[in-house]
Amino acid sequence: MLTAFAVGLAISIGQYLPTQLLGAGRVTTVTTEVALASGSNRRLIGVWALVQAGLPLIGFMLALTLPPLFWAWAAVNFRRKGMTVTATPTAPLRLEQVSIALVGRELLAVDATIAPGEVLTVMGPSGSGKSTLLAYIAGFLDREFTASGGVWLGERDLLNRPAEARGIGLLFQDPLLFPHLSVAGNLRFGLPRQSKHKHQQVTQALEQIGASGV
Repeated sequence: MLTAFAVGLAISIGQYLPTQLLGAGRVTTVTTEVALASGSNRRLIGVWALVQAGLPLIGFMLALTLPPLFWAWAAVNFRRKGMTVTATPTAPLRLEQVSIALVGRELLAVDATIAPGEVLTVMGPSGSGKSTLLAYIAGFLDREFTASGGVWLGERDLLNRPAEARGIGLLFQDPLLFPHLSVAGNLRFGLPRQSKHKHQQVTQALEQIGASGV
């Protein structure tokens, strides 16, 4: 804050106070104009000089202070709604005897705990409830499905919270594959850049679902 104030003040004094006014064939400084003017003109020139001097100082201070204040306000409001401003999971996700059904027919049953950094893979044919399970966790379950079981993120019961307060992100399965790449190529593209043995990882994943060589 002190640095911002000092820099803004230096800009104001160095750039705007010596501002030269042009008129009547002469070039004079603001202070000279104030000395030569009288009455309301003198006051007007003085006020305008102060405005010119203060604007860069105020702008510089706002530019440095408003972003931190905004993020502090956002963090407080997110925490009030049960959300946290973080990109790293800090608590396990627990699925306690979760069951998904459609018209009385059970599609999926899961009972698992996923620790931070771990990955749970749910595999099955189309219509087996994989995406529906994600929708249930995130709070977007369609009314035609019925579900039971608990969903906990650490000590927070997500089922008692609206979707926007759960802190769960859901990426819907739209057709976003590259048509010029094979299945293996699309899988390889999605791996992190720093991943080692990408070919081995892709080959193993395809073998697990019986799709080797595609």
